[in-house]
Amino acid sequence: MVSGHCIPINENWLNNLVSPLADDKLALVYGRQVGNESSHFSECRIFEKYYPDISRLPQEGFFCNNANSAMRRGTWLQNPFDESITGLEDMRLAKQLTAKGLLIGYVASAGVYHLHDETWTHIRNRFEREAIALQYIMPELHLTLIDFLRYTASSVFLDLLAATKSGKFWQLVPEVIMYRVAQYWGSYSGNHYHRKLSRERKERYFYPR
Repeated sequence: MVSGHCIPINENWLNNLVSPLADDKLALVYGRQVGNESSHFSECRIFEKYYPDISRLPQEGFFCNNANSAMRRGTWLQNPFDESITGLEDMRLAKQLTAKGLLIGYVASAGVYHLHDETWTHIRNRFEREAIALQYIMPELHLTLIDFLRYTASSVFLDLLAATKSGKFWQLVPEVIMYRVAQYWGSYSGNHYHRKLSRERKERYFYPR
């Protein structure tokens, strides 16, 4: 499985991606993602966090991303995506697989350029959709307004620190701030989507008028 806006980094990408599936214990593998010179600086930092240069076969937990992934046909037929959720269908699937005792693997040598051409509104909406889905997958996670402010401030600071080392500090200041605000406001809004619906239903059923 490869997203329409992913480009393999080298000609060995597919072989490197599927080879670990020779291990019967692995049910799903996913490969590395990186940006290029046209990518947002903060998005490249996110790629560095979630897709390091060291493979984990198997990994702990059920994080994965189907933009660059592979699984056996039999496993896929028995475990299709849940198309009712607004995003993160890959993590929903991986959680189901690990609950059955199956394992997930990360393949650093199977890399792709993952290229997004998005407006700030599109970025916010993407993170909002994923946060709505994450509430379904991991309902124990809650973002507060303090979390939004703390995560945004910390991410902007660390991104600009990295930008300073690259010699592009002033060039990247507006972009970094806009990206991180869009990311975390979208995540905060999505995390509170169910609460908003709950308030609307509560008012409809219980409000005296």
